[in-house]
Amino acid sequence: AIGKTGLMFGAARLPRGKGLDVDFAQEKDGDRFVDELRRAGRAPLRVASKTRKLVTHDPKANTVEYQKTILLEVPPISKWDLVVKEPRGGGGPALYLVSSVRREIRLDRVDGVGEEEVNGE
Repeated sequence: AIGKTGLMFGAARLPRGKGLDVDFAQEKDGDRFVDELRRAGRAPLRVASKTRKLVTHDPKANTVEYQKTILLEVPPISKWDLVVKEPRGGGGPALYLVSSVRREIRLDRVDGVGEEEVNGE
């Protein structure tokens, strides 16, 4: 599905194990990939961490090469899940039903009092 939507930007390898590992030759391609995933809005994404690891260093040629990693997390929440949280504006905990999971997570109160949109990040 990622290749069909045009999100591949020169990726060198695809899924392995439980997660999705995608390697890019240039850092800007990786950043563009993350931006496109967020823009697609299929699920909320959060940048959990960004790391930079030294791969090679040549002081004579004054060159440095880093491996950069961006870890994205998708919240483990699905449509029709029940969530307990305190409503906006205070009050005791309330029971919510997840009615939509996109960039924003829509929560409807089970007792019918109201609804909330929560940023997935």
